[in-house]
Amino acid sequence: MLGYDPDAPGKVARVGESAGDRQFGGGGENSPQVIDLATPDDRSQSEALDPGDDLAEIPYVVLADPFDGELVEQWDDATGDDPAPAVTPTRPTRN
Repeated sequence: MLGYDPDAPGKVARVGESAGDRQFGGGGENSPQVIDLATPDDRSQSEALDPGDDLAEIPYVVLADPFDGELVEQWDDATGDDPAPAVTPTRPTRN
């Protein structure tokens, strides 16, 4: 989950060392601008969001149906090079 700031790059609120009017606290210089995320059972949020000496590595979480344990959806794309479908954005207009 990201915070919203209409004046920030990408409209994503910053995560810094301390909180402010338009910034969440608890981060550092290289922290990702993430304020909440789902993590696998073997990794905590603070471990996933800690950049250490490089960049943070956000883990992928497989989704499963909590009622019967069946896999809901799974993707297999080793290279990630499949083109996205063409989408034409629309903007609201005033009458």
